[in-house]
Amino acid sequence: KRQCTNDYKLEPIRKKIRDVMGLKPRQRAKDLICESWIGISLDEMQRIKESRDYYIKHRWPLIEKRMNRRDCLRWFETHYPGRKLAKSACIGCPYHSNDLWRDMRKNDKSKKTQTYLQETKSYRTGGADGKVQAKGCARQTQGKEGRREGWILMTR
Repeated sequence: KRQCTNDYKLEPIRKKIRDVMGLKPRQRAKDLICESWIGISLDEMQRIKESRDYYIKHRWPLIEKRMNRRDCLRWFETHYPGRKLAKSACIGCPYHSNDLWRDMRKNDKSKKTQTYLQETKSYRTGGADGKVQAKGCARQTQGKEGRREGWILMTR
């Protein structure tokens, strides 16, 4: 199970919802309900999950409109012609495929991405066939209070 989805997506959204609702830490939401819209398309239906918090009700408008990723791309092109829409992912996600690493190296010229790729170059190799392969492994670290605090790339 990917802990980063919880730590870097779900938990910050939950905290912001509580903040907008005016709830203090550990305060119950009593009669308050929040509807949270989540952009999951038809081709990702397996990701649909009800909220673990009784006061947050999830809604999936792309599913309601029967839209898959291709439909979303068509909608985006119609409303924002000429702009490119990429799949979202963290730059350093250890689940990136070799194709994505290659594409980032070749096509994403942003300073942030290029700096990351340069700094982590020792963790990857590029063979004569152009394949990018991880040399290290990724693991989660435990903080002093036992919380998971992120990923560290380690070489062997």
